[in-house]
Amino acid sequence: VAGRGTDRRANGLPNLYRSKLIPLDAKFHGTPLGQRGPLVRKLDSFGRVQGLVVGPWGDSSKDLHALVKVMGESKVAARARARGRQASDSELGVVMAQIRKYLSTAFIRAQSLCLINRLCFLGEGAKAAAGRRDLARRLEVSRKRDLMAHYQAHIRGQGLSRVGQIFLP
Repeated sequence: VAGRGTDRRANGLPNLYRSKLIPLDAKFHGTPLGQRGPLVRKLDSFGRVQGLVVGPWGDSSKDLHALVKVMGESKVAARARARGRQASDSELGVVMAQIRKYLSTAFIRAQSLCLINRLCFLGEGAKAAAGRRDLARRLEVSRKRDLMAHYQAHIRGQGLSRVGQIFLP
């Protein structure tokens, strides 16, 4: 596929996996070069490797789009069976849109976290970034402590003036 990086990557995955297994077959199973060893045969026994790939801007491969469609059709069919009537195409569209939204949010969030976690390996700004993250973490802990104290004092602690009870946040 000429124009889409996700599809190029997805199409290259089977050869990548096979190329990683060939040396392992040779090393651990004594498979001569040019022959298929047990690891490669096992990989081939699974059938076509599905290329579920997400790009840096949230774009996805054709195989991932096909998976979303299967998930949507399955969910709509289950709903139709539960209601006892046929589902419409618009219901399928709504369900697929929900699935795409949930998956794309998860993918983008995961990619963002990977980028943020790699900041500590950068040069001069790495220490400053680590300091900012530590400060943000400490402020978050302090904010949670304040919220818990407020809850204890104003919501849960309505009867604390009774004798024998001690207020401990």
